[in-house]
Amino acid sequence: SKIDAVLQFVLTERGAASTEWVVDCKACAVSRGSAPSVECVVTIAADDFVALVAGKLNPVTAYMSGRMKVKGSTAVAQKFAAMAKKALAQPRDATATASAAPAAAATTTAAVTTAAAAADRPELSVRQEGFSSSSVFEQMATNLRVAPALAQKVNGVFGFCVTGGASGASTHWTVEAKGASPSVRVGAPDKADCTITIGDTDLLALASGKLSGMSAYMSGKMKLKGSMGLAQKIGFLMAPPKSKL
Repeated sequence: SKIDAVLQFVLTERGAASTEWVVDCKACAVSRGSAPSVECVVTIAADDFVALVAGKLNPVTAYMSGRMKVKGSTAVAQKFAAMAKKALAQPRDATATASAAPAAAATTTAAVTTAAAAADRPELSVRQEGFSSSSVFEQMATNLRVAPALAQKVNGVFGFCVTGGASGASTHWTVEAKGASPSVRVGAPDKADCTITIGDTDLLALASGKLSGMSAYMSGKMKLKGSMGLAQKIGFLMAPPKSKL
């Protein structure tokens, strides 16, 4: 084995006992149950696990929203990712149910690796499936990362409630544009200086300049709660950084 580590996968299910799998890279073995000592533990709901394997659930979204929890060595997950890809690429005998477990576990570990890799680039961790306006939050995360002075200029915390996603879903983002560690993350803030409720496509139009903030507000497409002055600064965060050429 190229990876001297043991990984534990815990699949939970509402109203039922969790199912655990051990991927022992030291012994090149996979077994059902738990291990007394592991280097990395991944916990995820069974339904989310299936969606993740099928590509219907974004691994970064699962990790950042808390639907997939990781405990232990990120380095182990990163080393395991290459082996996971090879395992998924290999054809499997439909009767070999035992071989399906390590492949599925490999998929989850690869997802963990993707989430871990996003730690150094916050814009990679804010995308949510079914919301085209994710790109707006990716841009804001990039802007705050490359130009931290923006946080001093804006100096506030925004809570975004975005409606009109896939199948009529709504979701939340937090844009913390203040302090020494500004950030953008999935989820609603504990406390916001300004809360903005807007449709998915309307937010895209607002960010691109096709819809003005005043028109959005006056027409009811955008609802505000909190500091109106702070809301007027959101454009600074949405705009791509200007070239210095």
